[in-house]
Amino acid sequence: MMKSHKELREKIENDAWEEIDILKDKNKEELAKHIDAGMESKCSLTMVNNQFNNSKTEKQTEEKKIGQKTSELAQLFKQISNLK
Repeated sequence: MMKSHKELREKIENDAWEEIDILKDKNKEELAKHIDAGMESKCSLTMVNNQFNNSKTEKQTEEKKIGQKTSELAQLFKQISNLK
């Protein structure tokens, strides 16, 4: 009887450890999927952020050009009014 209880206990323990290993492997797979999805999101965010920064820099450059052209135009108007 002791032997059968010992064997039964060992079988239950082994089954429990097998279930734990299966769950652990399943959780690793799920975690890997979430990590991959997070990395893809980070990549997309980085690309959008870089695109935004490039557009912002381009806008600032164009605004500087507009400021310079406005200044040049004002000087030309001043020269024209001096000629009259």
